[in-house]
Amino acid sequence: MPASIASFILIASFLMLPACGSSDNQGDYSVAPHVDFECGFNQALSCTTQNADKNVFIGLHSDANLECGDYLALNSVTNSFDYLAYSFDYSSVTKTKAHAGILTGVATQWVNSSLAPVYDMEAETYRVCAFIDLNENNALDVFEPVQESIITIGQGFLPLSNWADY
Repeated sequence: MPASIASFILIASFLMLPACGSSDNQGDYSVAPHVDFECGFNQALSCTTQNADKNVFIGLHSDANLECGDYLALNSVTNSFDYLAYSFDYSSVTKTKAHAGILTGVATQWVNSSLAPVYDMEAETYRVCAFIDLNENNALDVFEPVQESIITIGQGFLPLSNWADY
């Protein structure tokens, strides 16, 4: 008889656990997006194949009215991508590749503002702020390509293709 009581308690405790990923006080989540980017010479003068293998910083911020260039410049004074990551809800750093005369790449790995890996994100609208770090000092500088747009998590991949020199 004690074995069946123990089995009953074990089954009852599993039934009372919340479902994986569910919580009454949290919003909906969706898989973290893939962000594809391409930057050509016709968009930003520095988007040439000689600038392949440079870091691209991409930040997502819940303030959709954020002015990316000013915000990135202000928060990059420490010359640290980690410090920039603290300023955004989510961020990613990836490398550029040269392809058919333009710079391309894709960001698939994200961290939150605590630098912990993120695989799903709150399904809401974010301001996307990105720059290509041409001089490799981990900060946004004059004449480096910068991009900003809006994304709603859950809409699929996001292309970044409207770059301009800062």
